[in-house]
Amino acid sequence: MTALPHRFDADVGIIGAGPAGWALAAALQATGLTTMVVAPEPTATWLASYGMWVDEVPEWLAERAGGTSGLFASTWPRVRVAGTTERIVDRTYGRLDNHVLRRHLVAGGHVAATVGGISHTRHGSRLHTTSGDLSVRLVVDATGASSHWQQASSPGVGAQVAYGLIVPTEVVPEPWRAADVCTLMDWRPVGGAVTGTGDGSGDTTFLYVLNEGDRALVEETSLVSRPPMALETLRRRLALRLGEDLTAEAQAVERVHIPMVPGRVRHRRSDRVVAFGAAAGYVHPATG
Repeated sequence: MTALPHRFDADVGIIGAGPAGWALAAALQATGLTTMVVAPEPTATWLASYGMWVDEVPEWLAERAGGTSGLFASTWPRVRVAGTTERIVDRTYGRLDNHVLRRHLVAGGHVAATVGGISHTRHGSRLHTTSGDLSVRLVVDATGASSHWQQASSPGVGAQVAYGLIVPTEVVPEPWRAADVCTLMDWRPVGGAVTGTGDGSGDTTFLYVLNEGDRALVEETSLVSRPPMALETLRRRLALRLGEDLTAEAQAVERVHIPMVPGRVRHRRSDRVVAFGAAAGYVHPATG
């Protein structure tokens, strides 16, 4: 792209203000392009839990944050993975601090508005929003897997589904209570069932546990199933695995539904609306 002509409000208009939208805005700003993020609440707090290996933080993000340590709310030097056998991986894993991450990603302009339509001209595009029209050279759709700007997923598409509770650590049973190790995937049979499900409801699921001192996230996850597993099934299975239903102890509930459609959108150079993030199917097939 060449320099921004005066008739455009921004080089790139990004619809959606989640981590994908703001990460793209930050990366484009670093190249000298101007961006405008459009969303009903462009600086709203991200509620989902985001975890990653600490050594995989992008170099540019680490430089912005003055190192990787400040980006994480909690870290664990060891990770447990359990199946037919149990393994401990000596590699540091962490849960990102959403407030800090957002502070280092937010870059460029933003508009609190809803996009009602998009029209295109020979030289650019116009976003028709509830706060007025915006003229941009390129439109990026970063509104997530449920985007209505992209071709809808087929009804039979698989999805990753998870149901989690944030509870006081003291109510989490062993062996998941240890403070120096997190459980990335515990595939062991639920309730000792040979099938691995314990409730006769189909696919095997796994437990994910992050112990953060006085509180812990315990989450039962269906890696991928078609049709997607019901949240109620996962709620019951979590209670069965832990030996009791901890819903009454929960400080918060986390519900996850991620369509597994990697590569759904294949762009051409002539496309006028480019999808990015989950809207484009940029979803890790194992972690979501």
